[in-house]
Amino acid sequence: MRNAVCAVVTAVFLATSAGAMAQYGGHRGTKDEQEACKPDVYRFCAEYVMPPQEDKIVACLKSKRKELRPACRKVIY
Repeated sequence: MRNAVCAVVTAVFLATSAGAMAQYGGHRGTKDEQEACKPDVYRFCAEYVMPPQEDKIVACLKSKRKELRPACRKVIY
């Protein structure tokens, strides 16, 4: 589960920062994982995207589990 969440978070970073891939080792996750949580990251956790704060995004998503879209909830659990 942690790897899937990290992959999604990294994908969001890649969408917002060119340096994120180098910073987080280039783990992009699957396209489905990226698409599943990207809207929820921006909706609930945008303040942690720039600069990238992976641990805070993960904690934020976990704290909002009940409010996440079903597709993202599957990635987070």
